[in-house]
Amino acid sequence: VNYEDALRALEERQESRVELGLERVRAHLERLGRPDRRPAIHVAGTNGKGSVCAILESVYRASGLKTGFYSSPHLLDPRERIAIDGKPVSREAFARAMARALEADPDKSLTYFELITAVAFVAFAEAGCELLILETGLGGRLDATNVIEKPLACAVSSIDFDHMAQLGVTLEAIAGEKGAIFKSGAPAFAPALPLEAYHALERCAKDAKTTLTTVEPRRGSLRNDWDNGRQLIGGGPEGSFWLSLMGERQPRNVDLCRAIVNALEPQLRVPTEAWKKGLESVRWPGRFDIRRIGERKLLLDGAHNPEAARALAASWAKSPFSGDKARWIIGMLADKDVLGVLAELAPVLSQVVAVPAPSPRALAVDELAKLVRAAAPQATVTTAASLDEALEGWR
Repeated sequence: VNYEDALRALEERQESRVELGLERVRAHLERLGRPDRRPAIHVAGTNGKGSVCAILESVYRASGLKTGFYSSPHLLDPRERIAIDGKPVSREAFARAMARALEADPDKSLTYFELITAVAFVAFAEAGCELLILETGLGGRLDATNVIEKPLACAVSSIDFDHMAQLGVTLEAIAGEKGAIFKSGAPAFAPALPLEAYHALERCAKDAKTTLTTVEPRRGSLRNDWDNGRQLIGGGPEGSFWLSLMGERQPRNVDLCRAIVNALEPQLRVPTEAWKKGLESVRWPGRFDIRRIGERKLLLDGAHNPEAARALAASWAKSPFSGDKARWIIGMLADKDVLGVLAELAPVLSQVVAVPAPSPRALAVDELAKLVRAAAPQATVTTAASLDEALEGWR
């Protein structure tokens, strides 16, 4: 199997096909010799879980550990989901791991997500990773990453409404699905949450025979360096430090990471210098991600539910760009809470171009434009057949 073969084999599984459950992937990993049995930190959550994982990976790598970071979805290349020591797995290693995973799945029973999860575990084992940072894909209880048996720690980064068809229509139900990653012997962490969500997590911790710690907000943003895409964080015992992630929610994510790091000391030692270095060097594209193209600025954000859109709008309103003429290029999936997202973004929208999201689940641009006009009547709304077309005249 070469890299191109590996990609084709993965694409054949159709990423949009979702079949939650652990039986298939658990049996598959047994045939592979259980490569998932490595020290790991497991993180679920509606939003923020990717940022939390990225911070933890960067900090532990700066402390000298060989890390494996599994995330989803990818932006450009599936190898982004499988990072070893902060870099996407090589094409050669991806192909080798895929060959092993395919051999152990002769009847092609695994879904896209299950297959690439298995590929990640094989690649991490082959590379000799000392610590895995695992982000759940959808929910937690039946997510393929939940096959791990003895994580070092677990966390839930936030609870809000998303994937309700699979996870339930109440915060209590959603929290119960995500808190099901908690395991005996692994301390669990979550930020302050609505009571119905937190009580559900408490029940999950009790069922798992572990402790749940509420992480109260402690650190805050002292200053934003908008030109370089970083913010100065302060409020903790380690003093102030630069975090190379923007957005007003990030200090809360840092608080959660610090609680996990403290709980795992001295098993996983993180000197203050490594903590600061890891935060200053962390990268997590597509989350209030400011880029430059010539004299222009481009902001990329994957907000896809009301909570994420609320955070995006708040961060935008506080930025120096909010007073500028901005073109919002928006594409959405039809199965998302489109009305909820647009309601949060509406106050900051002035010029909008509706585009098709690159997915078979994309909402038609004419329908999206109609919904934007209803949510933000003050905005000028047009449509484009593609992102390139929407950017014409801008670059």
